[in-house]
Amino acid sequence: MPEKNWPPCRPVIYHNIQEEIIEPSSRETVEQSYKLWLSILVNGFTGRYAAGSVIVQLIIALIYIAFWPIFDFTARHLTLYRAYKHDNVSYFRWFFFVTFLDIIFGIFIGIGFVFGGGGGLMEMIKNFEAIKEKGAICIVAGVFNAVCATLVFAQVVLHVMLWRKVQAYFESKGWKLLPGDGNSK
Repeated sequence: MPEKNWPPCRPVIYHNIQEEIIEPSSRETVEQSYKLWLSILVNGFTGRYAAGSVIVQLIIALIYIAFWPIFDFTARHLTLYRAYKHDNVSYFRWFFFVTFLDIIFGIFIGIGFVFGGGGGLMEMIKNFEAIKEKGAICIVAGVFNAVCATLVFAQVVLHVMLWRKVQAYFESKGWKLLPGDGNSK
């Protein structure tokens, strides 16, 4: 078994896309998945909080920053990594399920349904509507909300693009999404 190498600061797993994913287009797909995860990690710090009830929003932001990148890495990216490494239909199915959750979660965060969505569209609209009452600070907050929502929606689009790419590979194998149809490995 190869020596653990990831994360570099305190390795807990062996993760080497270049070495373990042989086929070039599969390697490219897994690298895209990893880059998408990195964007989720970075985007986690752009604004999951709002001005109201600062303590509650801060706690929610910390949970989001700690939970979602770890969940996404282990449940989506590593599953896809293993799916291509072992050419395993079950891993691919798990990838599709978790990616679906990522897409739904991104839509809810981007719109602002989850805990007030400090970075979402709903909060942006509130800030722009409050400009007459509270002044220019609401413009800054609204622009910040717009940037956050745009980043989240960009990630949703990237998840959909990754899904479609993996789905094309999956279907090229003759596999079906639901088990028990006689075409599964």
